[in-house]
Amino acid sequence: MKRRGRARSCPGEMLGEGDGYMRAAYELRYIASASGRHEAHLETKMKPILRACRYLVVVAVIGCLVMFGVVTLYATGAAGNLILEVLHGGFSLDDIAHVTVYAFKVLDMFLIGTILYIVALGLAALFLDSEGALPRWFKAHGLQDLKVVLAQSIVMAMLVGFLGDVLEWEAGSDIAFVGGGVAAVIAAIAYMLRSSREDHNS
Repeated sequence: MKRRGRARSCPGEMLGEGDGYMRAAYELRYIASASGRHEAHLETKMKPILRACRYLVVVAVIGCLVMFGVVTLYATGAAGNLILEVLHGGFSLDDIAHVTVYAFKVLDMFLIGTILYIVALGLAALFLDSEGALPRWFKAHGLQDLKVVLAQSIVMAMLVGFLGDVLEWEAGSDIAFVGGGVAAVIAAIAYMLRSSREDHNS
């Protein structure tokens, strides 16, 4: 009676002893499968940690709100002081120029406080699911929306601040360098927003 060959339990041996390429391909598939299972297990463990870490954004939101409150209160005090100066001051050209410069400085502080408040609202809406607290005009569905609103607010604050510097400037041509710097920043922001809008539309 003819003897049967020994049974091969290893899947790699079933491919044939001389077929080294097939055996190597099988081993690579086995390694890739094991690696995929390990990555899936790691992802399962990391998801709860990542969900919990997003609530650390609360620290940034609270910090922005605190700075918003401090800057707004300080600007309010400065505005009150300006009103007192207007009531007790004169109406000469020097007094008018002083009040105008002072008013633009106070306005710039209010704008800075507004920017801080917008950052707090945007971060809370993006990471803490608080879209209900947003005003109707503020749509924050992603970082792109927050970036657009912030860029527009920063440009406005820079223009107001620069106008205050122009009114306060007495002599010299250094103001041209300040204006050039402000113009360069505004141009860079405009280019960034335009590129982002084109990428979004495409």
